Amino acid sequence: MKNKNGILLIQLGCSKNSIDGERFLGILQHNGISIAHSIRSAHTIVINTCGFIEQAKAEAIEEILNAVELKNKGLIEKVYVMGCLVTRNSEELMQEIPEIDGVFGVSEWQNLAKQIVNTNENFPTIPPRYLLNPKHYAYLRIADGCNRGCSYCAIPLMRGKYKSVPLKDLVSEATLLKQKGVKELILIAQEVNDYGKDLKDGTNIKKLLTEIDQLNFQWMRILYTHPPAYNDGFLDAILSCKTLVPYIDFPIEHSHPKILWSMGRKKSPEFLLYWINQLRKTIPNLVLRTSIIVGYPGEGEEEFEHLVEFVKEASFERLGVFCYSKEEGTKAEKISLPEVDPEIAKYRQEVLLDLGAELAEAFHRKKLGEIVQVMVETKTQDGLIGRTVWDAPDIDYTVTIENGYSKIGCIVNVCLDNVWEGGWKGSLVNMTRNFIAIDNATSSS
Repeated sequence: MKNKNGILLIQLGCSKNSIDGERFLGILQHNGISIAHSIRSAHTIVINTCGFIEQAKAEAIEEILNAVELKNKGLIEKVYVMGCLVTRNSEELMQEIPEIDGVFGVSEWQNLAKQIVNTNENFPTIPPRYLLNPKHYAYLRIADGCNRGCSYCAIPLMRGKYKSVPLKDLVSEATLLKQKGVKELILIAQEVNDYGKDLKDGTNIKKLLTEIDQLNFQWMRILYTHPPAYNDGFLDAILSCKTLVPYIDFPIEHSHPKILWSMGRKKSPEFLLYWINQLRKTIPNLVLRTSIIVGYPGEGEEEFEHLVEFVKEASFERLGVFCYSKEEGTKAEKISLPEVDPEIAKYRQEVLLDLGAELAEAFHRKKLGEIVQVMVETKTQDGLIGRTVWDAPDIDYTVTIENGYSKIGCIVNVCLDNVWEGGWKGSLVNMTRNFIAIDNATSSS
């Protein structure tokens, strides 16, 4: 293994999980450990796993087996596994794949870093981060875990109870990210609404947003709100920020009262619609993203049709749809309601995804001819690809810019000329002209 001395991280799962991976790599780099970007220079592979649903677990197992095969061939020396899957299935992993050199749960990644660095010293409270995303945007995890206990969700089993990060630590971390050149800061938690409630010192989501807002990132975005916990205070917190983009993640999961109650999301569809309307009335140019689960036990044709009509009425501009996955240890695992055939669940998913595409296209067409801010993500042979304030990285739509030049990470003015299935096509506007990108009290100008 001559000249192979780097650590290769295979990062799986959500953005909340990726922050652990970034901190792990940041600690290694800070201590002089080489970070590998391919097998060619890797001495060790570390797989940061997701264990949220069966599909994610299967992907993690496949990556582990691939890494073990490389080890057996003598191409790498060690394989470590960390993250959510380990927290749920550590014993099974070591028994079934004994070639793994060590497993470390979600709260144990620092132990692996200490082992690799060969130290017993504690690392900084705010570890340095080796950003895995393009350097112009980054995620800030404001809390971990969850107290809600939704029947289908395994997050509390892996991440524990809701635990807010102290406000001063978040401000310090956000300041460091800005110094790295981050232009869009994305605040994440399993549910951002509850930030600070466990700290019992008066800290809340409004105080946090106010503090971060004063750092003057060009864009600030929040992901994963909890609709049943919406109240006037949370809306006031959103409206108080000048850099917060007009984009709210509002995961309803379902709309039928029977299903909502069984899921443990004990708010009525009328409550959800009330807040959807309140958000739209008070935040100009707002885009709402939602997440939906189909195929939950007890979901018959009546319940599904209710969901379809609700989505139409809410007119979500961004829509994610997932088939229910029975997870070990969750309340829904033992539920007495009839199960839904997987083929039916898949069909319902496709119906809603088609509806979501129609709603997105209708929104895109309304915006044709407008000049909006676009953050440049990548370059192509023909031009640029970027995102509007209405689109979060990796999960939403893009703007293809077929003329002009700009650096990645810059925010440019673009005229939205055409619509296609991936979003918009647009043309770069001469930056010397006096255009207002988005006339919106909650977006940066």
